Amino acid sequence: DARLPVRGLTAGAAALWSPLDYKTSSEVEYNLLSVVGRIGYRLLGSGDSKGLLARLSPFAYLGAGAVYIRIKDSRPGTSSPSSGGMAPCIAAELGADLAISQSWSIRLSCRPDLILQSGGPFATVGAGLSLAWENDL
Repeated sequence: DARLPVRGLTAGAAALWSPLDYKTSSEVEYNLLSVVGRIGYRLLGSGDSKGLLARLSPFAYLGAGAVYIRIKDSRPGTSSPSSGGMAPCIAAELGADLAISQSWSIRLSCRPDLILQSGGPFATVGAGLSLAWENDL
């Protein structure tokens, strides 16, 4: 992501790989690979706060792109054991960064995605905890 001229506004791209667990059958595997362009806003502190609140930066992103869906079906008698296809998707990400130094932070996020398939929409929701690095170039 790159900063835009408006304070707190960013634009960029995100890629995500999601292996899904199909509870009905352990012999069917779903893998999603999505790439989305996105725009985001980060609430930046005013500098007046002290302690934990001064180090917390909530953020929200919204984007659109494409997802490749791969299905591997290992059940006996399956006529097409492996298939895949592309579909458009809409992705959001909500969360907060907790600064632990000037460049490093701990990121807690939630990402709901809506995949627009021909047979009807498919929604996924994921949560993440990660270490993030940010630096001005």
